Amino acid sequence: MRGTITANIKKNMFVILNLPEINMNSLPTEIIKWKNSPSTKGAYRTLFLERDDQPSQMDQIIKKTWSKNLEITDVLAAYAITVVENLLNPKILSVEISQSQVKSRLLKNLVIFIIYYHIIIFTCTYKRIIIDQNQTYIYYYILR
Repeated sequence: MRGTITANIKKNMFVILNLPEINMNSLPTEIIKWKNSPSTKGAYRTLFLERDDQPSQMDQIIKKTWSKNLEITDVLAAYAITVVENLLNPKILSVEISQSQVKSRLLKNLVIFIIYYHIIIFTCTYKRIIIDQNQTYIYYYILR
């Protein structure tokens, strides 16, 4: 089942982010070129940004991946974030999503997701997304 969900996340990511698809069996040089392309880097950098009161592209990917009849749990959302970040992150030289990659990031993304959506959005009037200089992690700061 995890493979089917992952495939749906990938498919929706390519559509929503308007990115050219990359074959999972591509040569490492092709993967590096794809991850370092301006369109992929731009998509990775703006994945969580909300524009003109529109949901972020990550929110759109999450909502499109699961049917409207299924409640999207924090774990499902964190899993989708993990898959998309692993695919777009230029420091990860593969586009294959392994169980070890998911395990190492899922808990961290789940904590960030819970903090962001359940604490900051519902308790603050203003939020800012700050990406560190390596553009690896997203930190949410409460600004009052």
